[in-house]
Amino acid sequence: MQCFISNPKDGETEAFEARAAVNGAVVALVGMFVLLGLLSVWLALNRPGSGDWKGAGICAGMAVLLVVSLRGIRVRITEGVLEYRNVLYLTQRCLLSDIEQCAVRWMTVRRAGALFSQQQLTLEARLSRTNAIFIPLEHFKPTDQARMRELLGAEDE
Repeated sequence: MQCFISNPKDGETEAFEARAAVNGAVVALVGMFVLLGLLSVWLALNRPGSGDWKGAGICAGMAVLLVVSLRGIRVRITEGVLEYRNVLYLTQRCLLSDIEQCAVRWMTVRRAGALFSQQQLTLEARLSRTNAIFIPLEHFKPTDQARMRELLGAEDE
């Protein structure tokens, strides 16, 4: 499989970078902790000495932690290298020339005991430490998803 990301006019490599989008799931997840925090603040103000400030602090900390971790999700393609950083800030890299197969597949994942189906961009590369790189497409804007598919020549399965 060949992946070319270059500008034919001057031969310079075009850079592509996509970060996690702010979507409904992110807003709902963070919003839940913000609302619980506001409820804890209200309770702490109306019941002095109740210790509800601890709940507000925990909720605020969780909301900040979620925002920081979700903002860390990134796909970058530069100089013939694909780099994917996940929610835990773990980075996987592979050379575009090493990608043997690139496809968009529906994968079933288990989260909090429930099964969910999600679309993932699957890159199978040779000469890498891992067999495949799985990039969940749900985290990115539709325009970024389309551009990734175009640049990598992904096929729907």
